[in-house]
Amino acid sequence: MALAVVLAVLTLGAVAGCGLGTDEEAREIPTAVVPESLRVGSSPSTTAVGVSGDARRVTVYLVRSSRDTTTDSLEGVTVEVPGPSSDDDFARLVAESLVQARPDALGHPELINAVPPGTQVLRVALSDDGVLDLDLTELDAVEGSLQRLAVAQILFTLTELVDPRIQAVRFSVDGTPVAVPVEMGTIAAGQPVRRSDDPDLLAGMRAAAGG
Repeated sequence: MALAVVLAVLTLGAVAGCGLGTDEEAREIPTAVVPESLRVGSSPSTTAVGVSGDARRVTVYLVRSSRDTTTDSLEGVTVEVPGPSSDDDFARLVAESLVQARPDALGHPELINAVPPGTQVLRVALSDDGVLDLDLTELDAVEGSLQRLAVAQILFTLTELVDPRIQAVRFSVDGTPVAVPVEMGTIAAGQPVRRSDDPDLLAGMRAAAGG
């Protein structure tokens, strides 16, 4: 019985020794050990999820549509994408940024994105001659003038890049080369599309403000 009492006293002492200490008055915590997000005067980070510190600013092209639908034009909007690990990877990230671009969220509710929602970038491969092979889904979900505008948005966005320098884009849908509409007709499947194939859009395009 005495041994049990001794053990109980020792156990209570050990527990008390491991507990949180208390101070009779408040102590100031050094600023250096306080997380930045909790410091007075700090503001939440606005960096998008997945965008690293070496993010690059690029221009994606959206559509400014007129009421008579005969004078649609392309307008650049500046966005940030993560720093690339390779040229192909960066081209893919830029294409995905365009696909996911929502004019309202970017502060341009007057613009539209003609690229079909849900489009996925399956593969990109940049050749030495500056032609980018781009394999997408859903591009054939729109037709006529909307498909032409979607193709032009993708083309002008990717050929806006300086590093890597892309001269033209060759389109595939779900692994199959496809013909795509341009201003003067259609570019055959397996052939690259260039800005010069849409001269009116090229002449009327507006670069991103401050981009």
